[in-house]
Amino acid sequence: MRYSFFELIGRGLKLFFKSFKILLRVPKILIFPLISTLFMIFILFLFKTFVLSFTGSTRYVISYLFYLLSSFVIIFFNSAFVYCVYTYLLSGRASLLEGISVAISRLEKITIWSFLTSTLMLVFNLIENQLSKRGYGFLGTVLGFAGRTTFSLISFFVIPIMVIENRGPFESLKLSGKILKEDFGETLTGKIALSFAKKFLLIFTTFLLMTLLFYLNIKNLENGFHIPIMLIVLFALVIAVILILFNAVDSSLATVIYLYFYREMEENGINVEYVNLIKEDFL
Repeated sequence: MRYSFFELIGRGLKLFFKSFKILLRVPKILIFPLISTLFMIFILFLFKTFVLSFTGSTRYVISYLFYLLSSFVIIFFNSAFVYCVYTYLLSGRASLLEGISVAISRLEKITIWSFLTSTLMLVFNLIENQLSKRGYGFLGTVLGFAGRTTFSLISFFVIPIMVIENRGPFESLKLSGKILKEDFGETLTGKIALSFAKKFLLIFTTFLLMTLLFYLNIKNLENGFHIPIMLIVLFALVIAVILILFNAVDSSLATVIYLYFYREMEENGINVEYVNLIKEDFL
């Protein structure tokens, strides 16, 4: 079935808001992106503490291992999160332990996918850095951005496919590209809506901080300009919450669009066994 441009936008926005609604109904699953973020902070601390002391090729090798570890942590907890979203859409419940259990059962696939994504991201960064060193910084930035954005779109459904259908990374990537081709309008609209909402909240939060800082320093001109530590800590926490929330919505959106795609396939006579279980209230 073909949709007009405005119908695609409407469908994409509808799926975006449904993805956000899932988090409001089962906020406990946000524990997964929270744990992932805490792990990332710890990994970053180790990186700055140990890796930066190395030089030459050793530094590059250890940097890649840290990058690989970061990818693995993110993908592992994202897999547990996606499974919880999936079971909630099917049955109205979500078990954190079940999500972790399924992620562990997909450990081999998660490891392979972590290796592929971290390697590709490293290649994009190397291209960007090498072109920059040769005086083609703008070209390197454009190519790096284009490569990362294209791969991000093509692989958008890989984790839901690996988790729900238990397919391998390469097969999941192929099917993800197929779904993107079929539902490109909804995917792109949902991603744009997500990006716009995230940027708006970040800009609005920064504006509030700057306004508050200006107000506080105007009232205390005789003491000179200063930035209250507690205000900085609060600002950092708010930014962290926004990033965690919207990363979760991004994963939820991928799962919802993925299931939406199969629901349409089933309506067109293609049998997918779990589609009939999806609640109309959500999809």
